[in-house]
Amino acid sequence: MKTICPFALFIFSFSILAFEFSVPDDFGYANIKDYGARGDGVSDDARAFEEVFGRSKEHREGSLRSIYIPNGTYLISRTIKWGDKKKDVRGESRKGVIIMLEDSCEGFGDASNPRPVFQVEYGHPAQNFCQTIRNLTVDIGAGNPGAIGIAFHTNNYGGIWNVAIRSSDPQKRGTVGLALHYNAPGPGIVSEVTVDGFDRGISVHHSMFSFTFEKISLLNQRIAGFENKGNTIALGRLTSQNSVPALINTGEPSLISLVDARLLGGNHQNTAVINDNNASMLMKNVFTEGYAATCSDCTGATIEIPDRVVPFFSSHGTISLFEHPQALVDLKVEDPPVLPLGPPEKWLNAAKLKPAKHVVADGSTVKDFGPSIQKAIDRGVEVIYFPPGNYPVYQTIHILNKLKGLFGAENAQLKCIVPGKPVFVIEDGTPEAVLLDINQSYNCRYLVWALHASKRTLIMGNGSYYNSVPGGKVFIEDAVSCPLIFDRQQVWIRQVNPEKYDYDPSITNRGGDLWVLGLKTEKDRPVIGTYDGGRTVMYGGAIYKNRQRVGPSEAFIIKNSAAVLSYRNYGLHYQAQVIESRDTTTRILLSEHMPASSSRMPLYNTGKLDGLHVPEPHVRRSGNILHITSVLYVPSDDSADVDVIMYFRNSDEKQYRSRSLKKYAPQRYESHIESKFTRKNVELYITAKEDGKVVATWPDKGHTQPFCVNVNKTIPSLESKPVFLKSNGLGILCTWKPVDDPRVFAYRIFRGETEEKARKNEAGMILSSAHHFGFENEKQPQKGEWFGVQIVGINGKGGEIVVFRYE
Repeated sequence: MKTICPFALFIFSFSILAFEFSVPDDFGYANIKDYGARGDGVSDDARAFEEVFGRSKEHREGSLRSIYIPNGTYLISRTIKWGDKKKDVRGESRKGVIIMLEDSCEGFGDASNPRPVFQVEYGHPAQNFCQTIRNLTVDIGAGNPGAIGIAFHTNNYGGIWNVAIRSSDPQKRGTVGLALHYNAPGPGIVSEVTVDGFDRGISVHHSMFSFTFEKISLLNQRIAGFENKGNTIALGRLTSQNSVPALINTGEPSLISLVDARLLGGNHQNTAVINDNNASMLMKNVFTEGYAATCSDCTGATIEIPDRVVPFFSSHGTISLFEHPQALVDLKVEDPPVLPLGPPEKWLNAAKLKPAKHVVADGSTVKDFGPSIQKAIDRGVEVIYFPPGNYPVYQTIHILNKLKGLFGAENAQLKCIVPGKPVFVIEDGTPEAVLLDINQSYNCRYLVWALHASKRTLIMGNGSYYNSVPGGKVFIEDAVSCPLIFDRQQVWIRQVNPEKYDYDPSITNRGGDLWVLGLKTEKDRPVIGTYDGGRTVMYGGAIYKNRQRVGPSEAFIIKNSAAVLSYRNYGLHYQAQVIESRDTTTRILLSEHMPASSSRMPLYNTGKLDGLHVPEPHVRRSGNILHITSVLYVPSDDSADVDVIMYFRNSDEKQYRSRSLKKYAPQRYESHIESKFTRKNVELYITAKEDGKVVATWPDKGHTQPFCVNVNKTIPSLESKPVFLKSNGLGILCTWKPVDDPRVFAYRIFRGETEEKARKNEAGMILSSAHHFGFENEKQPQKGEWFGVQIVGINGKGGEIVVFRYE
């Protein structure tokens, strides 16, 4: 058995310093000691590390991508270079695994020519995908002023979790603890990392692609705690214990969103944060102690507020399309729950399951792990893990019963072929929270990766998402995911990278609370749409419109909702940055009106919503529960006794029934109407009382015009026929205008050689957020081919098929 921190096994790393966990030997990690490393603190282990970390796919035995380091002190005499991307490095524990550079080591004495202990920079600057390091300490020893602890580089996803980087030099010498200097670092995440000593604790260079930092501790730096030269940084929950400036932000492209920081130990001759005239910054809830001022040179402004909290500050002011707001939407920040996964000997190794036989369209037989995975879940298995390998799946897997988690090694690939259906459906079960984190392989075909059909808390890695039951919690960290469609949910995302042409927007928040720390996106679709009383907070967005295929699009959509946005543009700038609507009034923020150069937005703020907001309820099919969830009520008096009450009846009843809604989150309320009432149309209205007095009603005119939930609504029609677009040799894209209607669940595609064949041949479904969509797969449209597009309603039924021919 090996011992690894429990959440180091997969993508998440929470407050886990006190945890260790044993994992099975068959999890697929190469043990560094099996390659000659001693870990005794005396022997030079550099050769063993070079053998393991330097291996690439060209090596005679292939690349080693899953690497395990048991507790021990590993003496290193030279730089250890990564030889491949997607290396997943796990230490047994942060305190127990020490990678130690020899004192006064040759080649590490010149601070003007620094060298790293770990050099993760590898290959193409934008293709170094998913490099990860977890649960260890890097120590540069003494007498090495030219040493860098870790020179890190990853793209799209990957990061560093639960790591300490330190200098044991009496004068804390060393160049940089964590350096992100290689061309185009990110996106990626650094979480639960401590840097002790060095001239600079963390240093980020280059203008692309963004990085996310959370729960960072910096202490005993000689010049600066954190330095950014040109990048887009989301920095949450920073603690700095330094007399020198805690943060230096320089250069025209630079943008830092600093949120919930404690900058302690300051010298009264220094300023806590230095932001030069060309850089931009948002600060929210930043506490300083001992410094002469909180921030200097912020485009000429200086905040001279020693020893207190700065509620919020933007280097370039606050932008709003409506009235100038005085406060920010302040969503509660939550960490994912710690999952007690139980002893590893009770976990199930998916590789040992016997796959079923599945007959594909051409008559051949292939392996299908879906049935055996489902049987294991049905019989009560609590944890299933996937060692490196391929696991084809040809059916939907229902996550229910006692299952706590499905997770895999970095190189565990699920090839899922379930067109028109979700891969995983999260249903009710015994644990209150469940983990889903398994990588996908290319050429998968499915409706959505995860359909959340329960109020259970979901902790998820990569993959698209949609929920059919509102009112739950979702945590996503370090993910390449699109689309993410949240219907009246509470959501916390840390570092997400949506890249698709097919979805509009990439992330949808309908009537819920969405908090995002660190986002990078590509392509040309809207990034986040917030609707129906939703509240969205996004700190540190990098909006990279590198291509335009579908046509002009806005970056952010806000309809009768609230949002705080801090971001910058790369590449082709969105002409419309924000489109915000309030009732019948719509206003547009154009790119030329961005407040900072390089199309940067330190702070867009709608202000807080007030009063009563009810996301439009609907029933998927007759006889289902009607969820009245995510009702937002912001009281006029915070000290008032608030009661939010729902009145409802069937349309053929004379009397209304009443029910108080339950408060389940700050200013959010919920209830439900039992399925026995939804076999007929339901009328309802909601009132909010303060100290017993009715102060708000939804709909505005109260029960004289109640809201009617029609369980048999007609499915809406397409607004226009689809069209084909060609662009830059990137293939053909089929697209059509949106149907902005909450009754829309999905678009179903049909195709064939003739119109008759097209009407009979379903090609799969494309998930809908009730807005614009495109269609593309490995079989591009051919001239003369017939296509059909059908809207599918929330009851699962399809309407008329609109058929057309591509010439």
